[in-house]
Amino acid sequence: MNIEIQKGRIRWIDATRGIAILLVILGHCIGSLDDPGNKVILSFHMPLFFFISGLCAGKAKVFSDYLIKKVKVLLVPTITLGVFDTLVDLVSGEINRETLAGNFLGWFLLVLFYVSIIFYIIQKLGFEKKMYIRLLAYVIDLLSVVIVVRLQIITLLHFEIIPMALLFFMIGYHCKISYSRRARSNNIIFDIWILLIPIGIICSSYNVPVVMYLNDYGNLFLFFTGAFSGIVVVCKIGERIQSNQLLIWFGQNTIYFYVLHFSFIKGLHFIGKVLFTNCIVPNYSYPIYWVYYILSLLLLIPVSMLCSRWFSPLFGKSKSKR
Repeated sequence: MNIEIQKGRIRWIDATRGIAILLVILGHCIGSLDDPGNKVILSFHMPLFFFISGLCAGKAKVFSDYLIKKVKVLLVPTITLGVFDTLVDLVSGEINRETLAGNFLGWFLLVLFYVSIIFYIIQKLGFEKKMYIRLLAYVIDLLSVVIVVRLQIITLLHFEIIPMALLFFMIGYHCKISYSRRARSNNIIFDIWILLIPIGIICSSYNVPVVMYLNDYGNLFLFFTGAFSGIVVVCKIGERIQSNQLLIWFGQNTIYFYVLHFSFIKGLHFIGKVLFTNCIVPNYSYPIYWVYYILSLLLLIPVSMLCSRWFSPLFGKSKSKR
């Protein structure tokens, strides 16, 4: 695997993250969970983000510094996301107690915060150096996944998603060593990844739609097979096109797109309903959702650039030098 580092960043990971955020935005534009394309996206895209987060995780530091950093990069953007979403709801007249809670308690960044703190503890126990700690962590986490999924536990603060998210995070961190080893190998066996594309599609078509924010994965065998297939495929594609500057830029600015895209899509759908009241094709149907997707990206790109320059602290980023 050819790993190119540019200004301290690994290019193929940025490219992979860029692909992932574009898929997230497309999935939310599609809306319908039963859409065949969306079922494929749902089968792996959020596990991919937890995997990448683990892959990029550094070694444990002083806890107070670590905690402050995670609050800054994960919880502050969660509040920003809630503010933007609430503003759109106020304009559209859809504000209520339920939407307000949903806006400010978005699951992904919150769960990633939990996972980061838990993994800090696991690191301190010797996850990296002690085989029995790694084995114990995986066994306990897998048991937790099965128990929580079986009991169908749902909490307001999304605690039930932690075991599954932590699993992909730990695997991502564990893969750091194997990636660096594979970087020194050109064995053709690593090119069989392309066969995982049909496997992932088949698994997603036979499984129910994966809804990670509800901790609903359907058949766990189909879910894990589809999720790992999708993760490997997107990572390999990211590796192959790591020279694509546009994708790298998307990957480096993922947090802006993630935080903003919810309110932008919601706002565009509200405008669409107002302007095309008698339209026979629903907002989320094919091919209408492609129009919303393109419009969303056309709006998100300049706004993300503006936010990265002037409002980066609201998105958990250091203030850019002007």
